[in-house]
Amino acid sequence: MQHPQADASPGRLRAGRVCGNFFPLHARSAPGQASIELIAILGISLVVILFFTIHASDIFSDIGAQQDYHQASESVRLLAEEADHVYAQGDGATGMVFITLPASTDFEANSTYIGKPASAQPGATPNAINIRLGSSDVTAYTRAPLSGSFPPSFGKYTLRVVSHGSYVSIGPNLLDIRGSSVSASMGRSQTKSAYLNFSIVADQDAMVNITSQWGYPSPTLSIAPNVFSGYNGTNATVQLNFTSDSNDAGIYSSELNVTVYKSSNPSVRETFKIPVTAEVYAG
Repeated sequence: MQHPQADASPGRLRAGRVCGNFFPLHARSAPGQASIELIAILGISLVVILFFTIHASDIFSDIGAQQDYHQASESVRLLAEEADHVYAQGDGATGMVFITLPASTDFEANSTYIGKPASAQPGATPNAINIRLGSSDVTAYTRAPLSGSFPPSFGKYTLRVVSHGSYVSIGPNLLDIRGSSVSASMGRSQTKSAYLNFSIVADQDAMVNITSQWGYPSPTLSIAPNVFSGYNGTNATVQLNFTSDSNDAGIYSSELNVTVYKSSNPSVRETFKIPVTAEVYAG
């Protein structure tokens, strides 16, 4: 009765060993399959992340472009409104405008300007305020003739807007001029003098340069001094001498170009155009 039990026991043991051989093999294959599945998951995740990164980059780029356009649009609009406001008030009216020049601004003289681009014809009306962003222009127009320039780099600025009677200047506040025009009346073969008073208000040493577009051989115009410099509070009186000859008669008109810039950074400058008229009467 004991032999069948003895015969059965080894069979069960062999079966147990066979089964034991299968389960370890199956267990050893699980880590390899898991690694493949993990790599697949990581690959899909990277593709998804890359897609959303590119998409988010496009979104942020669009948001940045829209923000730049909004800042430029607000800047030209506020400057144009203030220019027309002081122009309507008359000579000496002054205002301040806070603007932002975006980082994408093109500062080339024909791209971002006040009045008219550098390449414009002499007779072109200087009534535009333009900021170029890439290949797009953001522009506002004024009733007032304009003179001035933007700061040379992006950032936030306060610009002074001043009525000089016949035009409005826009730019950094570096120089004050008492008087918006110069006129003189004289007979033939006479000399007549007129004066302009300047005050430097820049926070650093500034250089002032005065040139004339006077194109008449007679009467003649001389300017002294035509160059001076100083710090905040420096005053200067400039004398203009008109001299006629025996053949002159009528009204002669032109402009003075006044440029002031910081000695330490010449790109920070303010410009003015001052009308000049000489009348020579016969008799």
